[in-house]
Amino acid sequence: MIRSTLLSLTAAALLTSTAAAQFFTPGNLVVLRVGDPTITLGSHAAPLFLDEWNTTTNTLVQSLQIPNSSTNAAPSVTQRGFSSSEGCLTMSADGRYLVLVGYDRTLGATDPSSEPAISTNRVITTVDTLTGIIDTTTALTDAYDSSTFRGAASVDGSSFWMSGNSGTGSIRYATLGATTSIDISGSPTNMRWIDIHKSQVYATSASTGALAQGVMEIGTGLPTTPGQTATILPGFPIAGVFPDGAPYDFWFANDSTLYVADSAFTGSNCGVQKWTLAAGTWTRQYTIVIGATECIRGLSGVVRNGVPEIWFTAEPSGFVTSLYKVLDTGANSVAQLISTETPETDYRGVRVIRSVVATSPAGCGQSSLMLTGSGLTGTDIEIDMVNAQGFPFINFSLAPLGLPLANCSCTIVFDLGVLIGAASSTLPLPSNPAIIGTTLNVQGFDLFDTTSTCISLVPGIPMSTTDGLSILIY
Repeated sequence: MIRSTLLSLTAAALLTSTAAAQFFTPGNLVVLRVGDPTITLGSHAAPLFLDEWNTTTNTLVQSLQIPNSSTNAAPSVTQRGFSSSEGCLTMSADGRYLVLVGYDRTLGATDPSSEPAISTNRVITTVDTLTGIIDTTTALTDAYDSSTFRGAASVDGSSFWMSGNSGTGSIRYATLGATTSIDISGSPTNMRWIDIHKSQVYATSASTGALAQGVMEIGTGLPTTPGQTATILPGFPIAGVFPDGAPYDFWFANDSTLYVADSAFTGSNCGVQKWTLAAGTWTRQYTIVIGATECIRGLSGVVRNGVPEIWFTAEPSGFVTSLYKVLDTGANSVAQLISTETPETDYRGVRVIRSVVATSPAGCGQSSLMLTGSGLTGTDIEIDMVNAQGFPFINFSLAPLGLPLANCSCTIVFDLGVLIGAASSTLPLPSNPAIIGTTLNVQGFDLFDTTSTCISLVPGIPMSTTDGLSILIY
């Protein structure tokens, strides 16, 4: 019903709609590459590049260099050449920014991770997926001192949750442009990579003996204060031994399906792990094995027409990495080799580019709307209305309206289209080129919200609205 309604609503808009230009194309893949073929790769500070790959033709589209001392930039953002535990790449929850981290260390200088943070700042870098603009203003003097800085995650590029190896806070929090950060969780002390799924911070632990060998929730939601507990997802191993795997990157295909990059070098157990959730417990279904010693680091994906398409970087011994993709059709799925790195370079984190979610301020109630999805045809868009006070409705629309409600600051920002009476809804986007370039708008209505002062369209029924969200379909 929703699918057919979307198609009918789109028909008129298709006469004039075209997709706006974006620096990184939604549906393509971005790979974090460390090193340059003209510079010998070692433990010293190496340059960083973001390589964009076309996921249809499997070809390189463009490369964007992150500022460093050779480009006369300050700070100089580098990573260790021989340190595959570094290199986490994430995308902000709204799809606007790619996020990576590094050290303010001169290109070619000795091991940057061993330097104090006060002299070699730990730098969080964002790259605007719409414009390509790079921001390196978040240079921290107190994070991961003389130790490894691995990754950062963000909701909208204004604040960050970080991971790394540190006895004074393995998970930290900072705001854009800050020079200091907050230790919000210190155990385990050696955390791997980090990301956010549906307003919850997650990170991986993979150290032998850490009593946590998998994906962990960091506190509840998006914590910003000290004393948060890192809790292993139920069902993941707690023995802390390599036969259980050594997780790095991870990707939620949906709320009950999780893919984990295993870097344990243990033969049949090493590869892309698939986990599913049932009755509150996660179970490893199988591992897509690439090779006897293929160590998986970066991992990302998208579900197209019901089939998970997974992209990942694999590294056998010797610091030679390759880029792969695999369609998960079962335990015997065969990965396709896309590219092997050129000499003196190293592939690390990966992320599939999604369409950016724009927000229209319009809410005045206590509820909010959360959109999960890439905006690509053949995929799903999930909408969750959080903290509803009354009876929630979700409105899918293709046209603006801008109708203010009386006696409050609430606004109905979009025309009524497909109205769903529920707190959560999933909208499948058909694999139809005709809908590409259409802007899909979503807003939540909270009917019978007794905390609201609004005079609603129906007298006598209190209501409030959420902010509006818009995403361009590609």
